[in-house]
Amino acid sequence: MKKQLSLLALALFSASGVFAGGFAFHDEVDISGTSVQKAYIEHSSVKNKAIGYNSVATQNISSNAGDVDISGKSKQTTMIKHSDVVNKAVGQESVAIQNLSSNNGDVDISGNSTQFTSVKHSHVGNYALGKHTRAVQSIASNTSCAACK
Repeated sequence: MKKQLSLLALALFSASGVFAGGFAFHDEVDISGTSVQKAYIEHSSVKNKAIGYNSVATQNISSNAGDVDISGKSKQTTMIKHSDVVNKAVGQESVAIQNLSSNNGDVDISGNSTQFTSVKHSHVGNYALGKHTRAVQSIASNTSCAACK
């Protein structure tokens, strides 16, 4: 049972883009119809870390990031129970970007957009540590992220 839940969680994370950390955005994503992104994490701990000069830590959970066109409805739900979500970039000129149930970048949605994030016992962190660093965090929000560039 535990193995099945792990595989389900892996599938959910993969679909939500949580493993996009540190990579450039894909050219473009086009979705015809409804887009549903859900991440339910029970006993919790989601971490994303990049260490070194000019490093980038990017964490997207139930989020659209980059150049995304959805011709329909968009529903993004993130529920993390006992909690601890961390995104960290350590080093000079590093960037930490964290998105939970968010649209970040050039995201066009022709239908309704619903974004919901629930974190229970909590600690959600986004850190950029070092000289000339930036930390950007979006939770259930929309941003073109001018500070991310």
